[in-house]
Amino acid sequence: MNEIARQYIEVTGVDVMLGGGVAKFNSTAPDKCGTSGNFIVEAEQKGYPVVYTKAGMDSAVANKTRKLLGLFNDSAMTPEYLRTPIEKSIRFSLWSLTTKQAVLLYLQHVFY
Repeated sequence: MNEIARQYIEVTGVDVMLGGGVAKFNSTAPDKCGTSGNFIVEAEQKGYPVVYTKAGMDSAVANKTRKLLGLFNDSAMTPEYLRTPIEKSIRFSLWSLTTKQAVLLYLQHVFY
């Protein structure tokens, strides 16, 4: 999985990446491919604001950022049906992440 994080940052250069996986984007232990590294720092060096919270995401949308790396959990995101009420209030659902991503991509098309 570290290799996938590396490819997102170093190879594909996608505009918006949202989900869980802080541990995969900043790993000291190599994965099965032998990949490890701090891809969060690399993303920042390539112009990606990095956000970890709803507030950070809302700010990025309000600022009409062109690139964004949003990491909202240490590993995979907890499925909606397993979340506690507190988790639901502070963490994104798949639907809300998709909506935010669509807004960012739409703003890129309209304003750039």
